Amino acid sequence: MTKDNGFTLPDLMTALSVMAVISVLAFPSLETLLDSNRSRNAVYALFHHLQFARASAINKNRVVTLCPSLDGKTCNKSRDWSGQTILVFIDDDGSGTLENKDMLLKSLDFSAHPGTLKWRSFGNKSYLQWFPHGMTHYQNGNFTYCPEDNNAQHASRITLNAVGRAYFASDQNDDGIVEGSDGENIQCEG
Repeated sequence: MTKDNGFTLPDLMTALSVMAVISVLAFPSLETLLDSNRSRNAVYALFHHLQFARASAINKNRVVTLCPSLDGKTCNKSRDWSGQTILVFIDDDGSGTLENKDMLLKSLDFSAHPGTLKWRSFGNKSYLQWFPHGMTHYQNGNFTYCPEDNNAQHASRITLNAVGRAYFASDQNDDGIVEGSDGENIQCEG
């Protein structure tokens, strides 16, 4: 008498049915995870550019500006940075605009990240600028990123403090939405 080590057709059909049910139940969680990761990637890319700009100002002992650009060459005078390229450049005259004499250090194509990115700061300037000592020109403020579906649970905020350092806002009350400096949940327009 030999022992069979294979599956029968009913065994295989039962296993496939169980896997199908598990997949259907897991799909919404997977979609939520993917949305969260897309948002996180967008904000981390911006965060690294902010750190790079500040470090460049200190290391090169020069004024460095970060601004949004529609064409990847000139600064756009808007505080809504959604879908734009973010430019980091040496800006010795402090004009806040990328001119021929300025040196482009880095750029980030934020149009690859669907959603909205808004900059709000003291001084209401459309750009952000660091001096050689690492501080901004009284431009502490924040960037708020909301994903394309405006789900505030996937939104993020990067705050720039008075000495020019960036940090992520956190969810202090554990409701799944980060709060601003006022303790209120950040809002995504919908």
